[in-house]
Amino acid sequence: MKNNNNSGFSLVEILVGVIIASVALALSIPNMTSFLYRQRLNTANREVYQAIRSTQTESMRRKENWQILFRQSNGYLEWAKHHSSVPLNQVAWNEIDPDIQLDQDHSTNRSTDLNTGEFLWSLVFDHNGHLKYVNPPAKITLQLSNRVDNSNYARRCVVIETVIGAIRVEKDEKCL
Repeated sequence: MKNNNNSGFSLVEILVGVIIASVALALSIPNMTSFLYRQRLNTANREVYQAIRSTQTESMRRKENWQILFRQSNGYLEWAKHHSSVPLNQVAWNEIDPDIQLDQDHSTNRSTDLNTGEFLWSLVFDHNGHLKYVNPPAKITLQLSNRVDNSNYARRCVVIETVIGAIRVEKDEKCL
């Protein structure tokens, strides 16, 4: 006895499966891209938080005034922590992801470098790790750069909410 039952898939069934998979993939790519950029924003915010916390700890450990500076330079957000007496031209700057920028309208304690004319955002901690020269809350707010996201919605911020240096992180509309 012969069995004429063919097993497998026909060409039409394979094409329908490929089309359905292609449509599902095309619909998920924008969401995946948005997710990846938000993860990069979260990573940059953690870096800023750790840098601020490290500066505060260093000021308590050495019993001296230490500061952390932020600036937007040549399309990059940069930060530097150093002793308050070190001149800015001797400071080592650390770059953050090029797709992340400082939200200049929602970050506090902006000043201008008299030598270069560029804007700086500074936080100074005294020998006890307390925030100096700023009425809390002090805030550093990050956002995706315009070349990545024009929605102006995704934000992450680090907020120093008391003079004694209590730090918390926030996101999106809580950073405004």
